[in-house]
Amino acid sequence: MISNKKEKSNWIKIILFDIRLYMKEIIIFLMVVFIMTNQLSKSDSPYLLAHADNPVDWYEWSDEAFKRARKENKLIFLSIGYSTCHWCHVMEKESFKNREIAEGKPGGN
Repeated sequence: MISNKKEKSNWIKIILFDIRLYMKEIIIFLMVVFIMTNQLSKSDSPYLLAHADNPVDWYEWSDEAFKRARKENKLIFLSIGYSTCHWCHVMEKESFKNREIAEGKPGGN
């Protein structure tokens, strides 16, 4: 048990240091648990992580993506978006963040 204010203060500093040290991992974990809905949540890429909360079930370029496409007999939609591309942001806002479009329902607005 912590007995005095100085000792409490030292423990708080240690805990805060540990939290800062692992902040990226903590944030990613919390985002995965509470926000993210697609495979990009597993990425290390800041660009891909920016799209991990889209309802579209994006995958990184991988064998897993191709296996799933084959299994479900679906085409692959390849996005080569670039973070400073205006139209990439328009597509994300108007389409990729739209749950109805992500679910393949026509006319989603």
